[in-house]
Amino acid sequence: MIHRRRYLTMLELLISMTLTVMILGVLTYFYQQMTMAGVVLDRQQGKNFQERYVEHRLGTVIPHTIAPSEKNGSFHFFTTNSASALTMSGSDSLVFVFDNCVQSNKEMAYLVIGQLVLDQEGRLLLVTWPSEKRWVENEPVPHSYEVLLEGVKNLSFSFFVPPIKGKTDLKTGTPRKVVEQDPLEESRGEWINVWLAEWRQLPAMMRVKVVVEEEGKDKEINYAFPFPHVEQPITYDS
Repeated sequence: MIHRRRYLTMLELLISMTLTVMILGVLTYFYQQMTMAGVVLDRQQGKNFQERYVEHRLGTVIPHTIAPSEKNGSFHFFTTNSASALTMSGSDSLVFVFDNCVQSNKEMAYLVIGQLVLDQEGRLLLVTWPSEKRWVENEPVPHSYEVLLEGVKNLSFSFFVPPIKGKTDLKTGTPRKVVEQDPLEESRGEWINVWLAEWRQLPAMMRVKVVVEEEGKDKEINYAFPFPHVEQPITYDS
């Protein structure tokens, strides 16, 4: 047998190198696109998780807001836009008392005062304090901050005032008491943006609206929560 050696010509070598570079370029392009798609997907999943976390966290707090009663002096529920070192200028905040259930820190268990507020760094915060009955004179009141959402540009609230229907109280079945001066009479059946402390009652439903910046545009996110312990529930005509 005769063995012959065949050497690559310069032209063949250049062609093979060119094909190799083209194949590597195509593979690199697709790998880059897959990586960028993964980054965008992870970023979107992170934003969706934050939005769902806010909804879940508020859903475990706001429906536990206590109802006013003559025996319970711990009730608070009102909006305020008072300027402070914490809050963003011109932003509304909500102060309320809710049942925080069992906690490892006994000072933050059971009834606590909560405040939904937007701080100067654009963070939606849930600030909590113990109820006034557990405050110690001449000692600082303990409190905690929980960051619910970052990158918030605006925070606002709206409250639904249900109309009064029928002459019978739906909860007790007894004749409804006549209220001589109803501060919400003109707002019955409507949404309002301010809730005063002197009303000492809960709305039937509340909406929390936050505005965040996403890809250079403002995105509005709305959360709605009913109050199960409201004095006048929402009723529907048959």
